[in-house]
Amino acid sequence: MMISLRHNGEHSLRRGKKVHQYLIALMLLCNQDAKAVTIFDMQNNASCGAWTSEHRIHSLKAAQLESWLFGFLSGWAETLASAPKFAVTVRDPLAGTGATATIEWMNGYCAQHALEPMAGAAQRLEEEIVRRQKKN
Repeated sequence: MMISLRHNGEHSLRRGKKVHQYLIALMLLCNQDAKAVTIFDMQNNASCGAWTSEHRIHSLKAAQLESWLFGFLSGWAETLASAPKFAVTVRDPLAGTGATATIEWMNGYCAQHALEPMAGAAQRLEEEIVRRQKKN
C-alpha cells in the first residue's frame, strides 16, 4: 500500500513496518503520566534544533527529517485506523492534514522548542491533529 503526500511535487512514502505500528499502538495505550515508550528515531535522536537549522539551509537532511516525520505520522494513522472502534475517537487522523501544513507546524514548534527530540515534537503534532479534529 502506498501513502502519498504531496510537497513541492511528487513525494510519496511507503507504509511503515509492522514493528513501527506496534510501537505507535503501544504508545497510544500508555498512560500519559508514564511516558516510558521507546520510539525508534531513525535520525539519531535528532532534536527540534536540528530540524530548524536543516530547514533554514534547505539541506538533504531536512528532506530526510521530513520523510521520517511523514513515516511516523503515517504509522500512527494506520494504527488508529485499524484499532477497535471503542479504543479511539479519531478514525482518520490525517484527513485534511496536508504535507505543507505539517511542515509549517513543525517549523513553528521546533523554533520554540529547540532541545526537544523530534519524536517528542511528532507526538505533540499528533496531539494537535487530534485536538483540531475533535473541535471540528
